[in-house]
Amino acid sequence: MQDPPQGFVLVPGSSGPLGLTEASVAITYADPAESRKLLETAGFQAGESRVWSKDEDFASVYVYRLEAPLGAQQLLDFALQALRAQPSANVFKVPAVTGATGYVLSGVARKDKRTLFCQGVWFIRGERAFNQNTCSSAHPSDNEDVVSLARAQDAAVSSP
Repeated sequence: MQDPPQGFVLVPGSSGPLGLTEASVAITYADPAESRKLLETAGFQAGESRVWSKDEDFASVYVYRLEAPLGAQQLLDFALQALRAQPSANVFKVPAVTGATGYVLSGVARKDKRTLFCQGVWFIRGERAFNQNTCSSAHPSDNEDVVSLARAQDAAVSSP
């Protein structure tokens, strides 16, 4: 887990290990029951999160460890399918990170019902799936913060 974008601070109560229930809810644009079913089928072993905030904005990194690389691919496919089903989502390749797919999504926050604009990146390495995202009530001007998070995470897990 890497450092947050500049000016963000760690949210201790929202960061740490993820069990199956927390991991299911963390895929916020998918139905938690469907997420749980997929994670069970894909061989979910463990997860971890880091969440940082700056005023009402937040950035997060989620790592899902599955039983095998096939499980990580199944999770990635599920997440991207759920994103593509959202009318407000735009899904695209992220050339800066090998095999990564990015997204921009707007919607209403579960917690406080405010409108959020989120951008994120999914990628897999072996039996692990990674999702980085940033969310704000302001429309993002570019995706550099989340791509920087993804590049840093990829470098951390790809180095010997």
